[in-house]
Amino acid sequence: MASGSRSVPRWLTNVKSSSRIRGPRPAGPQITFVDSGRPLKKIKGGAANCDRVLRVRVETPCRPTESPEAVSAAVQNLFPDAQIEIRDGVLVGTTGNLGRLRERIRTQRIRDTARRQLLSGRQGDRSIVRLSKQAASVGVVNFASGGPLGDIVVEIESDDLAAVIDDVAESTVEGRA
Repeated sequence: MASGSRSVPRWLTNVKSSSRIRGPRPAGPQITFVDSGRPLKKIKGGAANCDRVLRVRVETPCRPTESPEAVSAAVQNLFPDAQIEIRDGVLVGTTGNLGRLRERIRTQRIRDTARRQLLSGRQGDRSIVRLSKQAASVGVVNFASGGPLGDIVVEIESDDLAAVIDDVAESTVEGRA
């Protein structure tokens, strides 16, 4: 409001009479969303997805300047159930659980980005993505394209890969599958 103007804000006044807009509140519940007419579907997660075979292989180089324990901890931040072994300077882990990765993707609100990466890395019944090792060391999912320390290469293989991708990173954009 400009100085010297009325004490009632202009948006609360009726343009014709300059009096406050007063009127009865509408009866009944207020509608705060637009109904699309589509039936609601429950998002399946965790135990609902146990019927398909899932294999996850994680591989990353362990440079001479890096502690093998620190590299292992970075991988276990995103894949806590991974069985890890280090061979010839390469850390290799296997697991059948993507729960923590799914959780981090959701809390970071990067589901569409993750979905795009998983779909672009898809080759038949497997998908390969690269994650930043440095970001993983603090429990953050960051899709990488070649860092100086090497990336964590994640290979997800499943009989029903589309369902796994839908579970880990379902689309937040309406109308997309």
